[in-house]
Amino acid sequence: MSQHPPDGPESTADESNPVVCSCKLVSRNEIIDAIKAGHSTFIGLRLKLSVTTGCGSCLIEVDRLLAEYKDQTQDDETSF
Repeated sequence: MSQHPPDGPESTADESNPVVCSCKLVSRNEIIDAIKAGHSTFIGLRLKLSVTTGCGSCLIEVDRLLAEYKDQTQDDETSF
């Protein structure tokens, strides 16, 4: 049985926007958008999207996306 985020929308993933976190059905673009919106740490992404909280197979790709996009954030996460 596949897991879906509670009360969350179905993923909008497709060939150009693959699912990165299969446990929570989170796509690459959802992660990039969250990073750019200021969730530029693992903790921030976990709180926002629940990525890396299931099997952990997305950890490497989430880390790569953080490294690539964290300098493009709009807000500072220090308000947590």
